[in-house]
Amino acid sequence: AVSTYKKRFSVDLDIVIKEDDLIKFEELLLKEGFSMGYEKDIALLYGENFKRFRKKMNDLPVDVDLLINGLVSRTTDATWSFDSIDKNSQKRKLDYLEFLTPDRELLLSMKIHSGRLSDVRDIIVLMPYDKDKLKEFLLRGNLNNLKASIKKQASFIEKPQFDDSFKGIFGIQAYNPKEIESAKKLFTDLLKEIK
Repeated sequence: AVSTYKKRFSVDLDIVIKEDDLIKFEELLLKEGFSMGYEKDIALLYGENFKRFRKKMNDLPVDVDLLINGLVSRTTDATWSFDSIDKNSQKRKLDYLEFLTPDRELLLSMKIHSGRLSDVRDIIVLMPYDKDKLKEFLLRGNLNNLKASIKKQASFIEKPQFDDSFKGIFGIQAYNPKEIESAKKLFTDLLKEIK
């Protein structure tokens, strides 16, 4: 989804689907040579499940993750239902293909909740954002864990190797110091505001 905002190197795909469509997706992936790699029943609010399909392409593993009925942050237990994600998504293009992609602020909130250091790069390319809209999607789940996640991400953005890490994924042409400063300010503001 982030690649529809700013293109990056990625070989994995996450798709949020309704449980009613699961068999169609499984059949399509199996037909395309993918095999079941991992499955987890998460079910916090909306009966969420997770299935990963994997295929080797040019000796690289390519994963397609099916997020069934919604998305759950394992870090904070925040949830976003399929219906909420669908309602807050727009058609966006990547190369010559069109995708239904979560709105910038929804995607940003998911990345912040994840707490993964790899998501900090994505957070930067999702700048600028609408602060009120972000809060609508962000303030959920375990807020103490969310603050811990934000602290970890804020620390990573300050490390000397961060700039090279960013350029390696998005390219030097995508590097924008103003976006990095915006992300730093976002982290600082959120840490002050989240109680």
